Amino acid sequence: MGKTIRVTISDDRVVVGTLCCLDNFGNLIVENSMIRSAKPLPEQNLASVMVPGKHIVKLEVCGYFDDHRLVVDFTLRNAAN
Repeated sequence: MGKTIRVTISDDRVVVGTLCCLDNFGNLIVENSMIRSAKPLPEQNLASVMVPGKHIVKLEVCGYFDDHRLVVDFTLRNAAN
């Protein structure tokens, strides 16, 4: 919690923000979030976003390790796919 994450969702939008909460169903609450679209649309800055776990395609955790940028990539596979 409290880490900067980048979440790709099933409609190719990307949510970037601070992880606030994760529930038992894989739903995320992301604060200070920004939503980017693959389409030529402007970025949306939002206070908080709930991302349903069933729509998460990729989850990246951004951080720093020994003064080097570290991105840990968790590719989630939905059991329904």
